[in-house]
Amino acid sequence: MMKDTAETKDYLTFELNGVTYLPHYQNSKLFVGPGYPRLNKNIYTSDDFLKAGAKGRVIQLWHRAEHVSILGI
Repeated sequence: MMKDTAETKDYLTFELNGVTYLPHYQNSKLFVGPGYPRLNKNIYTSDDFLKAGAKGRVIQLWHRAEHVSILGI
């Protein structure tokens, strides 16, 4: 039996100056803003947002890859 909707999961997002930044699809430890990657190639870390005073918020999103480096970092 098929589901009507894709499965979602809680993910940390950030809001800064009225713009919401979402986790990257291939590496959920990195964050991207509107227009990525066609109009905006910027990639951010959670530290970037914390230093800028952004507000963190957990929301339901479609599943993203849980990236683990081969070095275990």
